[in-house]
Amino acid sequence: PNALFAIGKIDESQGKFDAALSEYQKITEMYPLSEVGSETPLYMIRLQKNLKNKGGEERAYKKAVRHYEKLIKDYADTNIALGLRDYLARAHVEGEKYGEAVQAWDEILDQNVKGPLAAKALLARAAIYSAKLKNIPQAVQIYNDILKRYPEDQYLCIQARLALIDCMKDQGAS
Repeated sequence: PNALFAIGKIDESQGKFDAALSEYQKITEMYPLSEVGSETPLYMIRLQKNLKNKGGEERAYKKAVRHYEKLIKDYADTNIALGLRDYLARAHVEGEKYGEAVQAWDEILDQNVKGPLAAKALLARAAIYSAKLKNIPQAVQIYNDILKRYPEDQYLCIQARLALIDCMKDQGAS
């Protein structure tokens, strides 16, 4: 998949965006569970966004959502589905569908996962509540939950504390 991605980047640099998108689509279809293959649908949304192609961006978003939802269904009874759900949430963020992103992260947390993916989901949810949905009290609650659930993870706790400071500043400004 790395070679196909490199070909796509070369096509991009030459202004051959349709050819680049074709290479990226090949990666998505041929290597859907590889790191590059999992990330490529998100990259295609961002590429369309950078090209200021609203129609292409919307099509890439819908295609990415369908892609991740199909893979989640195909791997429903495995841990792979949890990781794919995170990619789905990220696709919703790229598509500016923040409520859907939060819902996808909630589904990860409903699995009672207390690992790095759950921590990432909590942190991402809180950031969306704070920055995009402007629901500071909900963000504060989630950041406090992170501090309670993961006291041993110093890096995560620092991120949560710094975000809490930002939330307090935002609350003071409003």
